[in-house]
Amino acid sequence: MNSFLKTIVFILLIPCTLQAQNIGIGTTSPDSSAKLDISGTDGGILIPRMSGVQRDSIESPATGLLIFQIDGASGFYFYDGTAWTLLSGGSSSISGLEEITEAGNTGYRISGRDPAYFGNIGSEAIDLSYSSSPSTSAGASGIHSFASGMDA
Repeated sequence: MNSFLKTIVFILLIPCTLQAQNIGIGTTSPDSSAKLDISGTDGGILIPRMSGVQRDSIESPATGLLIFQIDGASGFYFYDGTAWTLLSGGSSSISGLEEITEAGNTGYRISGRDPAYFGNIGSEAIDLSYSSSPSTSAGASGIHSFASGMDA
């Protein structure tokens, strides 16, 4: 009877261990919207660093995989499902912001961005985003708005 009771308790506890939704490092209460919540005030997160050859030798990289390339066109690269894409880095080709006027509004966008890939700039807006396809709504389109990131 004693081993039967132990078996029942064990079976009842299994779902408790399978319910873990997220992991916290440096916190006892990780944010419920994050699978991994890293908290701290005296350091950052260090993404795996490797050469371009090492990056290209990763077999079947997962979509969204992130690395920092240390040679050539160094910077953060992510795998988009078909190719490695430079997110940002020390060898970035961004040369600054340019003042642009669209639909009567004047704002700022990264120099050289194709206007067909963004909606009209908002009045006094700052657009640091990247759009991968033509769009009429991407970017900083509101008054005093700010946009950054990919396809923002």
